[in-house]
Amino acid sequence: MGLGKTLQVLAHLMPERAAGRSRAPALVIAPTRVLGN
Repeated sequence: MGLGKTLQVLAHLMPERAAGRSRAPALVIAPTRVLGN
């Protein structure tokens, strides 16, 4: 908890998509309490 795992996943996915290497949708499963962040 609180280790920034969701942010790490997003930081990985963004450059992959920008480079055109990932066109498939991505699903990030996270607790609802992190939605406000």
